[in-house]
Amino acid sequence: MDFTGSAMALVGIITAAGAGLGAAIAHWRRGPGHLAIGAIIGGLSTFLFALVATVYAGIIVALGLVALAVLVLGAFFG
Repeated sequence: MDFTGSAMALVGIITAAGAGLGAAIAHWRRGPGHLAIGAIIGGLSTFLFALVATVYAGIIVALGLVALAVLVLGAFFG
């Protein structure tokens, strides 16, 4: 039984939830620091659930690392 599709769907759902939480924090508490925190929360949720899904699809971890790096760099230097 192939769980790759299910794992990827789970990553997508949790990523959206994490990004939504990050956006809510950034909206609620405006300012560069809170925008960075919001972006980091979204990135970390992506990375952590990609890491869990590695058992079924290892490539997702690489994508999660890239997404996390882009979000963190964008938060601090954007």
